[in-house]
Amino acid sequence: MKAWAKRTLIVLILLAFAGLAHQSIALAASTYKAKNTCKLYSKISSKAKTRKVTRGRSVVVYDVNGKWCKVSVSGVKGYMLKASLTKAVKAKTPTIRTLRSGNSGSAVKKLQQQLARRGMISSKAVNGRYGSTTSKAIRQYQMMSGLSVSGVATTATIKKIFASNGRRPKVTRTRWSDYTASKFCPDGALATIVDLNTGARLRVRRVGGHNHLDVEPAYASDTAVLKRLYGGEWSWDSRAVLLIAGGRYIAGAINGMPHGIEISRTNNFDGQICLHLYGSTTHGSGDSNSAHQSNIRRVYNYFN
Repeated sequence: MKAWAKRTLIVLILLAFAGLAHQSIALAASTYKAKNTCKLYSKISSKAKTRKVTRGRSVVVYDVNGKWCKVSVSGVKGYMLKASLTKAVKAKTPTIRTLRSGNSGSAVKKLQQQLARRGMISSKAVNGRYGSTTSKAIRQYQMMSGLSVSGVATTATIKKIFASNGRRPKVTRTRWSDYTASKFCPDGALATIVDLNTGARLRVRRVGGHNHLDVEPAYASDTAVLKRLYGGEWSWDSRAVLLIAGGRYIAGAINGMPHGIEISRTNNFDGQICLHLYGSTTHGSGDSNSAHQSNIRRVYNYFN
């Protein structure tokens, strides 16, 4: 190959690499903002057609050529003078830290204000001090929202509280009626119960019942939770629970003794348990169980 041909080839290769480098720079877009109200030009010329760009408007810069920048403003491409732009500073994501009893300050006050907006504490309780009132409200919210229950405002709890401004659902003491219960928790329906004392939650499935709800743990993992609640031994003792079913939050009580017909063969539970609501009775005697009714009142009073 002749010398001039070699030189030509080298120049072409260098130009190609330069073009690729230029392209990579152009693709590395950066976000700026307009310093003041300025102009977006259709081409590199002060005589070109223009559009107005207001102060603080976000501008994506693709390339810089001397005093000009190739840009895009809300999808409209064009050119702007480099002097009219300033680098946009990314807003700092606020740090969310865990809050607990004994804490105080502006972060606690903001949390309390959100709790007040959701109807979980009174406006008089917004004082910037994380005391028993705030702790109880957080615990209630965690029980109703599927969060780990502790009364400590974890980052997950705080994020969820601030994600919505809706008011906290009302916990009712719904009087037992098989007709009413069959509307929000028909046979075969899944529901959730949350233990008032520990905050432990498990899923249950209704399998019948006329004087109260007959339910069974939905899955083997739920059976394990139920057994832990009773210290590893099945028992007829009553426990206060919050029933979440069909969009309702209802004060309830359960026992922990498997009895009756086994419906599910995969939940590791030989039978069913009783889930009582306000005014419900037993199947055998037809009498109201005082321990269950007392626990139902405990749940209702705790949330109201």
